[in-house]
Amino acid sequence: MTIEDDSVFLKAVQCADIPLIKHALATGANPNSSDSEQRTALHWAAANGYKNIIYLLLRNGADVNVPDRAGSTPLHYATIHFHADIAKILLSHGANPNATDRHLNTPLHHAALNGADQIVSLLLDHGADASATSRDNRRPIDLAVEFRHANTQQLLRRPPTAAARTRG
Repeated sequence: MTIEDDSVFLKAVQCADIPLIKHALATGANPNSSDSEQRTALHWAAANGYKNIIYLLLRNGADVNVPDRAGSTPLHYATIHFHADIAKILLSHGANPNATDRHLNTPLHHAALNGADQIVSLLLDHGADASATSRDNRRPIDLAVEFRHANTQQLLRRPPTAAARTRG
């Protein structure tokens, strides 16, 4: 496929045009093609909460851990945009809950910052490191305290689950 074809494929994902996405994949579209910021179709689908497209891309070989230019993975995008259902799918397909962006923020940092308790729990259950430190030396708990997310603070202070201990 050409750069122009990749652009059409990514636009189809952004617009949730499933017939066009299916056609593009069937005719050789690379599910890992990216835009100028290195965002793949999976990044776009995760940001927009497109569950059916996520599954379609994963079935066609999309890389669940590919970073964009800023180092953010599709799991970062799902977390930033409050899509717990998408985060769960990505994690079940091998997304790294401890992937860091260029600021060394993990998805757990973003979930804690936003008080996204369901995603915080999900990440912790999948082995996210609650003690991970960002470039500015802040842990997820520090963000939860700073932004006064009391429930998030409680979640981050709980001991890891047995499942998370076996993953880590």
